[in-house]
Amino acid sequence: MNLDDRKNISYFGEFGPEMMLCLPYAYWLHTQNLLESTTSCPDTHCFYYFSPKHSEVNTHRTIDRVAAGNKNLPNFYEHDIENFCYKYWTPPPLKEHYSKNNEIEFSKEVVIISNKYNVEWGKYPINYINFETLSILLDMLSKKYTVIYRRPTLNMCVGDQNELSGQFHVLDKSGKVTDYDLCKSYNNVYTFQDLMNMYPYFSFNMFQCKVFSLCDKFITVQGGSSYLPGYFAKMNLNLIKKGKEMLPGYYTSPNSWYKKLNGGEIELSTTEDSLIENVRKYYM
Repeated sequence: MNLDDRKNISYFGEFGPEMMLCLPYAYWLHTQNLLESTTSCPDTHCFYYFSPKHSEVNTHRTIDRVAAGNKNLPNFYEHDIENFCYKYWTPPPLKEHYSKNNEIEFSKEVVIISNKYNVEWGKYPINYINFETLSILLDMLSKKYTVIYRRPTLNMCVGDQNELSGQFHVLDKSGKVTDYDLCKSYNNVYTFQDLMNMYPYFSFNMFQCKVFSLCDKFITVQGGSSYLPGYFAKMNLNLIKKGKEMLPGYYTSPNSWYKKLNGGEIELSTTEDSLIENVRKYYM
């Protein structure tokens, strides 16, 4: 691998693969004094805080790996766990970096629920926490923790083709009450949007880094929204109904990238009932 040609790193792919394929490569170059610059989508400077020169291009993310820039990275495909190359791969210490001098604080221990509800693989939503399950989780957790509910909308972050094709509210059976409405009915429960209104000087991703650095316990769903918590979580309870992450050993193999991000553990659930049971087991 000719590193002389790869000191200027550009990436415009999906958010999850960027956290897993590009960011650790850029940080490795930084540790070797080989990084000259990085370029990515808007609101990514906080991830590349170590870069001598970071530029942001006003563009949407792409699910096309070639157009994204994967060919210029040591690892082209994020799901090839058994052949994943770690020679040029060092995750930046995001939790350590953003927990220092953090002006955000909460009176109780924090649990973050990271959800999504958008088109997946060009079709209907599959991997998401439904309204009824969310209600049960909030009933359980709000008595013990400060609960932060994260389901970003497209005006908050840069989407890819799937997200741009359709992003919806999680609704109750009547179709009138949203997941955001549900959160507002609890004490000790905050939506990400509400918290961001309290700290308007932070961008969305900077705010994620700040808040995530205060949290050891996450509840997530399949996909890129579960990758960033890997940099911060001691435990991540993940709901997955479809995805490459269901392959045997994806998270448990000695060569799995997830535990190498921050040393955290992850427990998978393939149904809402098993997710609820894991929350009882690990968080209550």
